[in-house]
Amino acid sequence: MVANTPAEPSVNEYAALVQRLDTMQRQIDENGRASKFPFVVSHGGVTDVQVIPSTSGDGTADILMGDGAGGKLLRISTDAIYGTKIFQLFDQAGASMMSTDALAGFGWGTPSYPFVYDGWPWVTNLAGGTNHATSKELGRGSNFVYNPAVFVHPIVRVTSATNETVKIWCQFKDGQGNLTETADQTINVVAGVAFLDASTMFFGKNWQADDMNMLCNVFIKAYCTTANPGNCNVQIANAEGWGISQRWYNDNAASWAV
Repeated sequence: MVANTPAEPSVNEYAALVQRLDTMQRQIDENGRASKFPFVVSHGGVTDVQVIPSTSGDGTADILMGDGAGGKLLRISTDAIYGTKIFQLFDQAGASMMSTDALAGFGWGTPSYPFVYDGWPWVTNLAGGTNHATSKELGRGSNFVYNPAVFVHPIVRVTSATNETVKIWCQFKDGQGNLTETADQTINVVAGVAFLDASTMFFGKNWQADDMNMLCNVFIKAYCTTANPGNCNVQIANAEGWGISQRWYNDNAASWAV
């Protein structure tokens, strides 16, 4: 036996040491995964990446990516109104150019992508068009959609030799082929008026998450509910057609959308 040589550890002491090392490793891993605020990457005093506690106070992190000159290009943050995370892109002047829709939870809240449609280049006579089933199509649009809802504002022109009542409505087809119809909007045509111009037709549709980046359609139709549909001639043109945010749809579409 050599003097001052420590005794060999027992099997139980080895096991305890291994267990302690395992515990320390788990603690190190957990600490590495834990959130540490704020976290900043910068150069020359200019912030490139910043991770901070969300200003909403919900306990999550907000992430900001700078443009290298003190401005911001990208931000992931909690929306102050709806409490969900949104993604925003900014231009070099600091204007928000794109953001996901916090209320819908899908699609872009901004920008509003155009929803293109138009009327036929000819005048449509409503002879035989007396109800929804026999309505005459006045025009259509076909678009890939990126916003949670859509707003359509056609200009409608109607003329008739007799007093008649014309109903205008839209049929939407979503990315899965499902059809939905808006409520009718009414134009009362006075006999002999050369093309009554109606710019008060507004229609809209709320899409679903699985419609985003899918081809969706609108069909604009008309029929006559009074005695002489054959006297009614109708034509439409595109005044406006836009994808819209869920909030804009909710705030404005109660009377004209589906």
